[in-house]
This record gives sequence, structure tokens and C-alpha cells, in this order.
Amino acid sequence: MKKECISGDWLLRAPGKAGYEAVDLPNDYAIRADRNPSAPGGGLNGFFEGGKGRYVKYLKPEAADGEHLILDLDGAYMCASVFFNEQLLGMHPYGYTPFLVDLTENTRFSRHNKLVIETNAIQPSTRWYSGAGIYRDVFLWRGGKVRIEPWDCFVKTLAADETGATVVAEYLVSADLAAEAQLSAEIQDEAGNVVAKAQAGVPVTPDEKAPVTLRFEVKNPTLWGCETPALYTLHTTVRVAGQETDTAEVTFGIRTISADAERGFLLNGKPMKLRGGCIHHDHGVLGAAAYPAAEVRKLSRLKAAGFNALRIAHNPPSLALLEACDRMGLLVMDEAFDMWNHEKTTCDYHLWFADWWARDLSYMVLRDRNHPSVISY
Repeated sequence: MKKECISGDWLLRAPGKAGYEAVDLPNDYAIRADRNPSAPGGGLNGFFEGGKGRYVKYLKPEAADGEHLILDLDGAYMCASVFFNEQLLGMHPYGYTPFLVDLTENTRFSRHNKLVIETNAIQPSTRWYSGAGIYRDVFLWRGGKVRIEPWDCFVKTLAADETGATVVAEYLVSADLAAEAQLSAEIQDEAGNVVAKAQAGVPVTPDEKAPVTLRFEVKNPTLWGCETPALYTLHTTVRVAGQETDTAEVTFGIRTISADAERGFLLNGKPMKLRGGCIHHDHGVLGAAAYPAAEVRKLSRLKAAGFNALRIAHNPPSLALLEACDRMGLLVMDEAFDMWNHEKTTCDYHLWFADWWARDLSYMVLRDRNHPSVISY
């Protein structure tokens, strides 16, 4: 499916504001509010109160035969509810994992559609400044009757050195009809040169995801590493009866990781010491909004100080931060939660852990598994 960022031109109604105001995402409505010495989150949350926010955007997708639409929220703090044309289509308690909402059946093509996302930044819910609202980007994925949905392509390196690499792409193909689908894919380097191709057929049926694997042999690859963060792109086309129904694109790095008791951590077969520390998701006075430029500034300063690795404390990071780590050659320890069943603050994730931990872990891994910077969870 094709991915479009729809972070521009939203309306927001936030605590302490009269009516709606025009905003772009990412947005943190807590950082602009007045501080209150009696705020429930106290000093842990900077004496900001959080509260409820309501974001509104109108979409007008043009009609297309069999088009499928999926909403992708990279992070909304917290207890997010998604309404589309006045219908509640999804809710998501955790503020740090991405989640997907299928809009297809409720979409009025070639007409305006009302998208509403409500958040409720309950306090106290963290031991640090949480922020409030849709503080990461929002995307819209569009595909056809036979398609590769978000997070359904996993690219991994089976073996690699400077002379050659074996790369495998594992797909799940979704369909609204029974057919024989054909996948054709090519890997391009950063200069746009095609370095490998593969294709395969797969039978698909409605409401099921059909697995198919493509294998690529890449000659003389540039291995991804901290000093050479080379990225490749996998372009995939889906066809049925010779007609294109979907395209998909995944950026990845060719690299291997391993660890043993004698040599420790190995990147591309070479021992490496991890020099780094823990970072939170916020940007000081800018708040929790994951502005790409702010993510790059943070990482640039850390790398200049000698960091080659980061632990994301204590939750999955933004997509913008991971993409920056991929480009800049920083290794990432990807963390899921700050607690399990036992609370650290009154309104934290322990309230939802028993019901949501498996889903949230899957959202984290599925989104992040193609990023070469991520070396552990």
C-alpha cells in the first residue's frame, strides 16, 4: 500500500482554549498550558495537567475501484479513540505504540469524511513528562483489492559480507477476492541502482493473509553500520491477471547481528562495544511532539558526544527517531513498557497491561523490525 502523511491541517480543541484552533501534527497540547502546583502528576509531569483533547480533520479520498484505506497513528497520548463519519472504529490506551485503524467500510469516496481523534492524558500516568495529544505523525495507507498492508513485509539478511548478501523478504498478502497474485520486487541502493530482483506467485482468498517469500542475492553490498549507515529500498508490485493492484516500499539495511559469551556483541561479524545511554521521548521546552528536526538534533548531539547506541526509556520511540537512527548509524535498544501488572504511578499502563500487552508488543515489533538500527527489544 502507498503511504501518505496527513499530519497537516487539523483542528484541535484542547484544555484551557476557547473553541478550536488550527494545528499541524505532531502536536503536544500540554506543553502550552499553564502549570499548576496542584496538578495530579506533580513534579514528575512538570506540573502540567494534561486532560482531554479533540482533533478533527476532513478527508476527501477520490473514488477508486476496490480501494482500501488504513489509518496509521504513530503515537497518541493517551486513551485515544478514533471516530470516522461519527462511527467509533478504534481505541488505544497506550500512548507510545503505533496502531492501525481500517477506514474502508466507513469511507464515502469523492465526498468529505470527518475524522475525529480524541485523547485523554490522564495524570499521574508516568514518572516523566508525558505530553498530551497526537504527538507523533499520522499516515493514510491506500491499496487495492489485492495488497500488502502496513507492517506485512519483513526484510531480513540471512548472511552478508563485503562480497555478497542473501536477503529474504517475507510478505503477507491481503485480498478482497480469490485470485492468483503475482509479486515482482527489486532492491535499489541509495543511488537508485537496481541490485537484485525476484518474483513469485501466490494464491489469495478473501479475508485471509497469504504468505509468500522472495529471496535476493546482492553482490558487493555496502553493509549497514555506525560509520557506513547505507540504506536500501525494496520496491514491490502486486498484479492480478496482469493488472497492477498495489505497490509497497520498505527501506532497510543489509547487516548481521549476533552475540556470544567470548566476543560479545557483533555487528557484521565484528565485535563492537555499545557506548550510549538512555533517552526519553521529549525535547525539553518543545514538549513531547516528535518533530523530525528535533529528533535529528538530539541524535546529532549524542553522536558528537561519542554515542553509538541508545536505549529508549521506557517505551517505543517515534518512527521519526528510528528513521533518523537508520540514517545516522545509531544502534537502538527498543523498550516496550515501564511496568507490567504493578503500578509505579496511579494511572499508568498497569491498568491495561493484562488486556493489551500482547497487542502492544506486536505493534512495536511489526513497525520496527525493518529498521537496521534496532538490535534488541
